[in-house]
Amino acid sequence: MSARRARATQLPRVVSFTPRSLATSAVRTQLTTVAGMLGRQFPQVEAMLTEAAEDVTAFADFPVAHWKKIWSTDEIVKAGRG
Repeated sequence: MSARRARATQLPRVVSFTPRSLATSAVRTQLTTVAGMLGRQFPQVEAMLTEAAEDVTAFADFPVAHWKKIWSTDEIVKAGRG
């Protein structure tokens, strides 16, 4: 297993059946975790992610069922046909 994949498996997962407030909290907690991990080697990246946290996690304010469409750049998924 690659080091990148090993680190990814250590991060908390957000699942679709979680209540919205818990999912939103988990998304923001995960961003903080990732920023901290990156900050060990790249302190400027940690500062950037921390400063942009509200914008980066804005999708979490919507219902979990909508997240896939918000994340996607695929027009078929956005139109609900994917």
